[in-house]
Amino acid sequence: MRITGLIVLVVAAVTLFITAYTIDETEQAIIIEFGRPVDKPVIEAGLHFKMPWRQLVKFDNRILEYDVEPKAILSLDKKRLEVDNYARWRIGDPLIHGEVGNFIISQVDRAACWPYHPGNHIK
Repeated sequence: MRITGLIVLVVAAVTLFITAYTIDETEQAIIIEFGRPVDKPVIEAGLHFKMPWRQLVKFDNRILEYDVEPKAILSLDKKRLEVDNYARWRIGDPLIHGEVGNFIISQVDRAACWPYHPGNHIK
């Protein structure tokens, strides 16, 4: 009898651990089921629950920035130019940001998708 109660308690704790998630004030999230978003984005902070087979993808709700070190290049007429670029943005709708060709791109991969690479040359 004690073993059965202990097993039920362990299964309930594992199920709660798998289904519960928290959203911080600086985050927003979408829930994905089999590669597609399920409901509206989760934008309010706090404790939330999901089905165990669904995945949670979190996005930053703050102003994000992309900044590159200034780089000196030579123009066609051999003048030295100092090139500096930056971008600032905020993710307004995580469904639009997260769904690109039916694939979810995490924020870790956004740098790999950026068209600028330090090895590229301006022509």
